Amino acid sequence: MDEKVYFRLSYETMTADTEDFINGCLERAGRADCNDPDAEIAWARSAIELWYHLAMAGRAPEDVADRDHLRLTGMLLRAPTAEQRSWQQ
Repeated sequence: MDEKVYFRLSYETMTADTEDFINGCLERAGRADCNDPDAEIAWARSAIELWYHLAMAGRAPEDVADRDHLRLTGMLLRAPTAEQRSWQQ
């Protein structure tokens, strides 16, 4: 990629899309037919870290980004653990 490409993405859209992605990962991880639930959780965790990096790079207000970071991380913390998932099967 030789030339820079610029686009606009609002903080709200980026956050909502990230939340949707996380919910999808958590939903797949919770299904009995999921081959690798831990990988789905790892994808969700990575999405949160990328979202936070982009929020900071885009100069989002730190207090707002920190609050949303905690909320998104809380979604992962409320997800069933591997042990809980094994009991469901």
